[in-house]
Amino acid sequence: MNRNKDWSIGRFTSRQCKLFCGIAVWSFLAMPAATMAGDAVDCVVGPWSDWPACSAECDGGVRCRTRGIVQPPMNGGLPCPALEECELCNEQPCDDGCGQICGDLDLDGDVDADDFSMFLATFARSSGHPMFNACADYDMDDVITFVDYQNWLQCYRDFVGVPEAPAPIEDVLLGDFDGDQDVDLADYGFFEICMTGPPAGLEFPCIVKFDYDSNQTLDLTDYDGFRASVTGPQ
Repeated sequence: MNRNKDWSIGRFTSRQCKLFCGIAVWSFLAMPAATMAGDAVDCVVGPWSDWPACSAECDGGVRCRTRGIVQPPMNGGLPCPALEECELCNEQPCDDGCGQICGDLDLDGDVDADDFSMFLATFARSSGHPMFNACADYDMDDVITFVDYQNWLQCYRDFVGVPEAPAPIEDVLLGDFDGDQDVDLADYGFFEICMTGPPAGLEFPCIVKFDYDSNQTLDLTDYDGFRASVTGPQ
């Protein structure tokens, strides 16, 4: 037989068989004995891949990892388990500039009288007003109303753990209408407005901030109380 002459086996030429037939023989020899005997071979999978980055940085995302098949099932062996696994990630709320604690308007990590004071300062203000605080606009209607007050109060109750807790009115700094933790001439301007008849909606913060004698009205007694509270030039 001329070894240099091309020959063929089925659809394989001599040159093709030298390459592919060797692979086929090797694959046959590498097969598990159970496979050749017709026994069942269960699926075998590889290790999980590393978790990829989350699909979102906040407000909830998803990430998935995968694994490959090392040995497919044969002869009725057990099928492969799941090749993909997903989980939720980064479920924390996105920071909208209002902090992570509901009702914490001064962003100091708690909900207290200081936050209530800041809420009162923005009460009845509309979007575009310099004292409008978007973080207190819980219903996002661009105006701070009693609906927002009820929402803030619920945040306060949840924080202190007392379902029926009243607003911390007794701890509010009387006279500090603008919520900047002092009583000065800027607050006096608001006191004059409240004394002469506040615009609709401001009655509530006026009483809370300037009713020194707790009689639910503003009078000369409250004026004297305000003057005594002023910390700057009078």
